[in-house]
Amino acid sequence: LAKRQTPHSIDLIDQQNQLFWSGPQSYGIPKQGPFQLDHDTGSSDTILNEGTYNPKASSTAKNTGQNFTISYGDGTTASGPVYTDNFYISDLAVKNQALGVANGASLGLPGAAGISGMAFKSISQFKMDPFFYTLVKQAKIPDVFAYALRRTPGASKLFLGGVDKSSYKGKLTNVPVNSANGFW
Repeated sequence: LAKRQTPHSIDLIDQQNQLFWSGPQSYGIPKQGPFQLDHDTGSSDTILNEGTYNPKASSTAKNTGQNFTISYGDGTTASGPVYTDNFYISDLAVKNQALGVANGASLGLPGAAGISGMAFKSISQFKMDPFFYTLVKQAKIPDVFAYALRRTPGASKLFLGGVDKSSYKGKLTNVPVNSANGFW
């Protein structure tokens, strides 16, 4: 890991006393956002609450003709159309990233405009790459991400494409990942 490039990072905001951390993402041309989204390692799809992202206002949005219906562990459900559009996080940009727009529903995440899945494609309702994998496939970053979650306000971060050596002590150990369940 020492040879990897400096990771890209975004600041994360502690929501609801460490229930989840949200961070900024933007979509489309012209850019819409940034939207604060829950970066979730237990789901794979990006879904925005109705009234946030407007695909009709983006010259690069494409309706895939697909609809989604998804349920989360907390009982929250959402459904709506799936689009692809330009995606921006930190100083990174990719084309054709999948995102869903929830029809008439909020995902029940106070402080967040939606959820952005970072788990494996195998559990994607869209059957399309989560944003992290799109970043890797479009050669924007190496296939590493890391969280630094702290109780101190303003100190939590998501690192894309590497790790922040100041966030830990000692050596990192690689362990096999069991992707059978689809999440980390």
